Amino acid sequence: MHPQSESIDGYVVSTPLRPEAISVVWQNIKPGIEEIKRKTPTATWMIEDVYHQLRAGHCALCLILYEGVIVGFFVTEDQIDRFTSARKLFIWLAWIKPGYPRAFDIAVRSIEAMAKAQGYTGMYGTSHRDGWERRLGRPDSGWIRKEVVWERNFSSTDEERH
Repeated sequence: MHPQSESIDGYVVSTPLRPEAISVVWQNIKPGIEEIKRKTPTATWMIEDVYHQLRAGHCALCLILYEGVIVGFFVTEDQIDRFTSARKLFIWLAWIKPGYPRAFDIAVRSIEAMAKAQGYTGMYGTSHRDGWERRLGRPDSGWIRKEVVWERNFSSTDEERH
């Protein structure tokens, strides 16, 4: 059993797993990571990078359990603002198995409480998917849309366009 938050309607969120525990749960979370990768064609990371970052302790894994079964996870990273030194929790990856509609909101509240208790000044995440706008863009969510990032990659055919 993993240390966890208080149970809410059968859901619990584990505290961040120790790096050596990642291999124990890897096969349970890998399909979710693979799905995120499929839905994020612009991602430069590989599945193996996630495993390495977790095992090396560069990121943390929190499991979402429903009645003791893993139904989702968050992969987070500690970020320090280079100008203000404010410590924020970056949500790198988040996945919930279909069929657990309350899991996301309960998990975000639990992770927020853990982050506050650990001295973080806030949380943030990035995504190209519109679903996050629907989830986090509600007036009562406490989240704000901070910025939109546009990127242009250069290729050898750029000269031909001009």
